[in-house]
Amino acid sequence: MQAMPCTVDLWRRPHDAVTEPSDLSMGERAMTDVDIGSVPDWLTAVAGGLALIFAARAALVAGRLLTVEQERDERLLDDQVRSQARQVTAWWDERDGTAGVAFRNASDAAVYKATVTLADNGPSDVYETSVVGTIPPSSEPVFRSYASLGWTNVPAITEARLELGFTDAQGNHWLRNGEGQLSQVRDQLVIWADANRRRSLEDFAVNFLSSHRVKVEVEVGRLERLFSMMRTETFRTPDIFITSHDRLAPLVTDRKVVPIKLADRRRDNFEPVCMSAATIDGELYALPYAMDTVALFTNLDLVEKQPGSIEELLSYGELLVSRGAVDMPLALPIAPDGEAFIAYPLLSSAFGIRDMFQRRDDSAEGLALDLMAPESIAALELFQGVVRRTPETARLTRESARKLFISGRVPFLISTGTTLRDTVHAPFPVGVSPVPGFNGHPPTTNITLVQLFVVGARGENPALSQSLLVDEMTRQAVIERLTADRPQLPALTAVLKKRIDADTNLNALHDLCTQGLLLPPSNSYPEVWSTLNQLETSIADLRSSIRSAARRAQSTLSHVRR
Repeated sequence: MQAMPCTVDLWRRPHDAVTEPSDLSMGERAMTDVDIGSVPDWLTAVAGGLALIFAARAALVAGRLLTVEQERDERLLDDQVRSQARQVTAWWDERDGTAGVAFRNASDAAVYKATVTLADNGPSDVYETSVVGTIPPSSEPVFRSYASLGWTNVPAITEARLELGFTDAQGNHWLRNGEGQLSQVRDQLVIWADANRRRSLEDFAVNFLSSHRVKVEVEVGRLERLFSMMRTETFRTPDIFITSHDRLAPLVTDRKVVPIKLADRRRDNFEPVCMSAATIDGELYALPYAMDTVALFTNLDLVEKQPGSIEELLSYGELLVSRGAVDMPLALPIAPDGEAFIAYPLLSSAFGIRDMFQRRDDSAEGLALDLMAPESIAALELFQGVVRRTPETARLTRESARKLFISGRVPFLISTGTTLRDTVHAPFPVGVSPVPGFNGHPPTTNITLVQLFVVGARGENPALSQSLLVDEMTRQAVIERLTADRPQLPALTAVLKKRIDADTNLNALHDLCTQGLLLPPSNSYPEVWSTLNQLETSIADLRSSIRSAARRAQSTLSHVRR
């Protein structure tokens, strides 16, 4: 009898007579699809893939080795460049009861164009500089008395800070700072600032940097645009940058700025509120320059009595308009993109809250209120009511509003303290006072902003930038010269006292700054200000729905995080 052929299903489980495909696991289904004849091709493909993986890993390791080699070469080159400069130093010394400077060049070649600068880390305003010229090689220090250097204010010094600048035999420029750290000096120092400070900064920086043979470049723009550039720029950043303290925290978080090395005794020369604004987590990240806030400016030829409320102000302004004395009752700049900082006093009164930025919970920052709540809508309607009674104000910028006020065409102006630089040219007396609040609502709150100098983390001249700020911008004579052409509130206490004693309007503005709200460090302010600016612009467009504008703003603020 012929044997029956026998077939075996290699992939069928022996205990199952029949297994439907739907009963198989995902792995089992995959195995049933395997074509035994294609296994060699499959193994070849796997081997090829593994070869690619190993090749990629080898390339990665090689790239890392190359980076290590490049970094080693850069360090070696840096060591070679510094080989002479690191052997040149100077320090404050005393010989036979006479104070002076000891110089030492332990290298084999002379260094040239040397300058030495003496400043005081203590409370005095002493600052002396002298051209030393050539420092020849020497095995022993060479001492020069302070008299031979032409210095006269040395006896007032309580804690000497000495800096030495020089050019090595290869033509490289160097600076050894007050802490003894050596840094190469590049031929250009870049400052980002607003247009109002350009001329004074250029004049000042040129005088300081000429002794270091460094040119200064001041790039001008609105502080908001410069701040945005600072946050997004990857490679080219300034050596020194001017900003306001509410923008400092994001720059610190993004590591765009470095700490300022200022002795504690020098910090005491500044207004405490200004030093507080420049400090984050106990570290000083900026040098305070000036402070500012929002105020009501009044034409005292037209207004004898300060209004007690914003409604009273508008009514009196409308009366003056009806008499033909002025063109509009109030100038409140809003254009081109919103001015929520200027509007803040009115908003704080309308909402009935002093600090609208306080945190709602442990994770979110933004406004301490729900913009969609009925009381918030009512507050926004109050603010819109101001615009309705003086609709032309929605088209005013800060500059055009100031010109309108100085020309006498409007009796009241709500703006920043920098307006005082223009009011000195007004043909009428000007009063400075708090912005009045709404009837039946709490008084207004103004925010105090501190203007700061910061040192960019990616600048070309970090050591020279520190020297410029720490040794120059802390001196009374320098700040007096920098602020002489514009009424403002310097952060340096000695200069501030002189200014407010001589100017009643500056004194009034200083009182407002003292009473104002100093915003604590937060990463959220730029985004919150931007949202409030958009909200204000929408409200000022009287055709827009307040609810829709509030809903958009609330949605944006809900995503703001620390």
